Amino acid sequence: ATLAIPLSLDGRWTSAAWAVEGVALLWAGLRQNQWLPRLAGLGLQVFGAIAFVEGYGLLGAIDHQNMFLGAAFIALSAWACGWLLHQYQASAGWLKDFATPLAFYAWLWWMGSGLAGINALVLSGDHYIWHLFLGFTALTSLALSQVAKPANWPGLNSVAFLLLPSLFIFVLVEMVGFLFGNRPPSTDVGLIVWLGTFAIYGLMLYQGDPTKKTSLLRAPIIWFVTILLVMEWMHWFRHWVTESGVWQLIGLAIVPMLVISLVLFWQKQTAAKTSLAKRRAWVWWGLVPLVIFLLGWYISMSLGSDGAAPPLAYLPLLNPLDICLVGIMLICLIWQRNMTNSSISQHLSSLMPAVVALLSFMLLNGVLLRSLHHFAGTPYEWSSIFTNDLVQVAFTLLWSITSLALMLFANKRGNRLLWIIGAALMALVVLKLFMLDLSARGTVERIVSFIGAGLLLLVMGYFAPLPPAQTQLEKTA
Repeated sequence: ATLAIPLSLDGRWTSAAWAVEGVALLWAGLRQNQWLPRLAGLGLQVFGAIAFVEGYGLLGAIDHQNMFLGAAFIALSAWACGWLLHQYQASAGWLKDFATPLAFYAWLWWMGSGLAGINALVLSGDHYIWHLFLGFTALTSLALSQVAKPANWPGLNSVAFLLLPSLFIFVLVEMVGFLFGNRPPSTDVGLIVWLGTFAIYGLMLYQGDPTKKTSLLRAPIIWFVTILLVMEWMHWFRHWVTESGVWQLIGLAIVPMLVISLVLFWQKQTAAKTSLAKRRAWVWWGLVPLVIFLLGWYISMSLGSDGAAPPLAYLPLLNPLDICLVGIMLICLIWQRNMTNSSISQHLSSLMPAVVALLSFMLLNGVLLRSLHHFAGTPYEWSSIFTNDLVQVAFTLLWSITSLALMLFANKRGNRLLWIIGAALMALVVLKLFMLDLSARGTVERIVSFIGAGLLLLVMGYFAPLPPAQTQLEKTA
């Protein structure tokens, strides 16, 4: 009877019949504790898949709306076989180890059937089809997660969380569509589908994780949401403000900062109800890539953007770029203070002040160079520190004043390390005076540089001497 099926039916129905027959044989073999029906039932799953590929022409054009039926029968039969092996572990013997692999195998066929059905039934563009396929994937994961508990099959719940790597693929598709087709994720019912997908995934996390590695399951959602929102920001500001591209680029900072702020606020409100492992998953693993990205964006924009944001006029520290740079420093400090108690957070607490200090110094230099560019007409090039007289004297005075402020603060607090850092910066100023500024002979800028630096050195020596060592202070006390 099995061999007679392909004589009267085509490959699609042959595969479905063999798959269903294989489930029945496996069930009979497990109930009767006989090896031949068990092996025959699993073998028919393989032969059914081969019959589908060969008989239907899977590698050809997908142009028939019933194609998904054959793949769906194979998927449902494989899930049934996996569940039987899990339920009858005592009689299944070593075959019980194939229960979870069969569930993954069935998921692949089910996804293929869904893509085939959507492609056959929907007459629209490729991007629209991908959004529908995303919704199909999310609904499949929801169904599997709901069936896993009553079926008493944890392996099925693990298969449901294949939604996470699928989201990675769909986000890449959205990025390709945005970069090459100028399509934001919200187009073609994308907004509804993505909101529904994240809601489904959140429900799955709330109901329980299939593994103890909660960080790997939770953290990527923050990254995906951030990437999608950044693409939305850049798309709409590309149309709303055409005078300057800086409005698009600041979205790369504003969106991650907003996401970090919301996650930290949410974790603070739910701290009493959330375990330490889950808080660490969100605040540490979820936000660390965003913080690192913000630091990279900070350096890139500080060095590479002149801050012009027409139609707004440029104002130092009151323009969109500088506001974002200040916001990044603040969000880094807030994030570090919200870190849970761990060895990593202790290292961050000692490292973050130095990082913020370097970022602040970079911001001061950037504001000075941008202000000179907009108000004095100097070129916005960091190499102009070596070539432009006005930029040279401006940086000499800025570094000298910064050094004086550090040394005064260090003297007041008795911090020798901070005083040495200020003195090293002043030594750099003196080196710059003799190596660069001295070459501009007879210019007003050269005279101002030397006089200003000399006066500041006198002030430092009188008002900000080197603080005594801690041991000397203790002896004096």
